[in-house]
Amino acid sequence: PEAGEALGSMGNLLEGKPVIERTGQVNQSERAEAAIDGDIATKWCDISDAKPKYITVDLQKDTRIKGWSVMHAGLESLDYIAEEYSLQVRADGEADWKTVDTVYENTELETDRLLPEPVTARYVRLSLSKPDQSEGNTARVYEFVVY
Repeated sequence: PEAGEALGSMGNLLEGKPVIERTGQVNQSERAEAAIDGDIATKWCDISDAKPKYITVDLQKDTRIKGWSVMHAGLESLDYIAEEYSLQVRADGEADWKTVDTVYENTELETDRLLPEPVTARYVRLSLSKPDQSEGNTARVYEFVVY
């Protein structure tokens, strides 16, 4: 598919939902909400010292999740593609986070993954343990999609 085609074709369960946690953001124009706004021209950028970097979204009700995708900032620089990151879910605000899928050694601009088994969750988190290709600590995500 063309860049961005897969992202829009499924619909994003996160779009319009509140980001309730983030490790950081550079400024208002690169806030965490930009990663779930459906606009591949905007991005979330986090230069904080936090490790791992993450954003947490409240789906506002239990929701069935079949897959997820991430569009990285590789068009800016290949180094800006996250190398290792996970999709985490939890049923309620008190539960422990459960990692349902992890991408290792990624070099792709866009990753789109079906889960082995669908999961039901109220909260989802994108956690970036290696936010770029080098040993840097800046996260740059254009789109985070859950479907």
